[in-house]
Amino acid sequence: NSVRIPFGWWCVDGIESLGLSRGALVGPAMSLLDQAVAWASETGLKVILDLHSAPGFQSGHQATGKSDAAWKWQNWNIPATVAILGLVAKRYSGSSAVAAFCVINEPSNQVPASVLCGFYRDAAAAIRGAGMLAGKVTLLFPAYQRSLQELKDQNFPGGLQDAVLDIHLYQCFDQP
Repeated sequence: NSVRIPFGWWCVDGIESLGLSRGALVGPAMSLLDQAVAWASETGLKVILDLHSAPGFQSGHQATGKSDAAWKWQNWNIPATVAILGLVAKRYSGSSAVAAFCVINEPSNQVPASVLCGFYRDAAAAIRGAGMLAGKVTLLFPAYQRSLQELKDQNFPGGLQDAVLDIHLYQCFDQP
């Protein structure tokens, strides 16, 4: 009864106002996301929005839209990512189809836990501030390739309401 819809930062309308350039990435494509959310609404499905790729990328893995063995966590433009989450949340805050929002897909475990949890708190504030309120939209925060204790040591999720830690385990890869 639900569908996860991944999208990249380059799909979002208005990123130029954040000083971002798509470069070789094709976009914007929000009309396609609009259509998917509308179809979900028409058919009674719920949507999980998933920011699958962030400016500067949240890892060097190909799933971000760009494979980069030289990637460093400092490449990730966290302030722009938070702003993009706010733009998307504002756009869909009135949709009854949107049930959840994953703030980022699979951030690298090279990102220090303090930085990641700071991003998570800022992302939650931006999304909630744009009208996606607790009780209506659940926020998903990946604990990808890291222990829950690392996040707990940062007092995350703290007092956030409707917050879910996504363990995101894979059974098919050689990973711990």
